[in-house]
Amino acid sequence: MKKILIMRHAKTETQEIFGSDFVRNLTSNGIIQAQIQAKFISILPFRPDLILLSPSNRTQQTLAEMIPIVDWPDTHVAAKDKLYHASVSQLLKIISEVDNSLDNLMIIGHNFGLLELVQHFSKDYIAKYKTGSLALFHFNDTSWQTLSAESAELIYLKAPMDE
Repeated sequence: MKKILIMRHAKTETQEIFGSDFVRNLTSNGIIQAQIQAKFISILPFRPDLILLSPSNRTQQTLAEMIPIVDWPDTHVAAKDKLYHASVSQLLKIISEVDNSLDNLMIIGHNFGLLELVQHFSKDYIAKYKTGSLALFHFNDTSWQTLSAESAELIYLKAPMDE
């Protein structure tokens, strides 16, 4: 059985005109969002074998705020350039490249690709995937290469301020 935790980066500062989207940082509210989600994740029966994230500042900072709370000292982390604003098809390809010896994957990235990926696996329309939102899926598949929406079960869908 495979599991994926899909998380959108936490709240960021607004992109300045002529500023780089890639280097935007978390706001104080974004730091709180990441910490709230980390507390929630820490009680789930989920521990990632691998965390894939975009190399942008905001995804790196989201994870940095979470790590002290979730206590995953031996989880491998890899920043992948292809995750920066990846489409759903690019995300599915990235997932298919994960080593089958790993069962639990976490992805931290960006909309709209993540929203579309969550919709793809949940087979449902989701109006918004707010900053800091997360979705946990279980799959009855044993291979990342054959992962399918038909075998997906949405376990949690949570925005940071949901109770």
